[in-house]
Amino acid sequence: SVTAAAAGDETSIVGLMGPSNSGLALFNAIDPDDANALDDAQTFVIPGGAPPPGDGELFGVSVLYPFASGGLAPGVAWAIGDDGNDCRFPDGFDPVDGQPISYECRTNSALNAAADVIVQNYNRDATYEATNPCRTNRTASKPACRVFDVVAVNGVAGATWTVENNGLVDVNGVGGERTTISLPTVAPDQIIEVEFGNQQLIEATAYVCGGPGNNTVTWTNPCR
Repeated sequence: SVTAAAAGDETSIVGLMGPSNSGLALFNAIDPDDANALDDAQTFVIPGGAPPPGDGELFGVSVLYPFASGGLAPGVAWAIGDDGNDCRFPDGFDPVDGQPISYECRTNSALNAAADVIVQNYNRDATYEATNPCRTNRTASKPACRVFDVVAVNGVAGATWTVENNGLVDVNGVGGERTTISLPTVAPDQIIEVEFGNQQLIEATAYVCGGPGNNTVTWTNPCR
């Protein structure tokens, strides 16, 4: 018998052993000790489920970015001192292209303190058909990337930001451009607005010709 519990709950599992059944009794007489039900219990914690969201306070981030659906929303995280974690969409939130993207940042500590907001995974790969420089009167797929800048941070005075890996695109979630926004203070339930702009298309320029007749072009991706 097991008491029902949710993930993370502490409960007990109880095993019960009753009297011998009739099949066993065909071979041997029932031991008198088997006439009474026995039980044992051990306390344990149900594993699995989502990790706790943090036992501190919450603030919000609203991101203005042209792409949101299909997993294209930027990644957002928070950091206070040596502590930090990802910010997540509120329950039931479904990002829509061209609309502000909402994030909840559940901290592990008290707010009304200095904090960083980190945004990343916002530059995007792109391809288009271009003249093949290795073969006359032919076209080939050419790599490019769309890059963005953080152009404004609203909702808090005195915010500053720095950029790492400028112009690069994430590969498997790492190595791309990221912007760290330093907030002098952030209060519980405060909403920080982060606006992206200056969209640019960066085209590949370096290439080599190979294959039969050196007619196949291989471009160097400009954002990796």
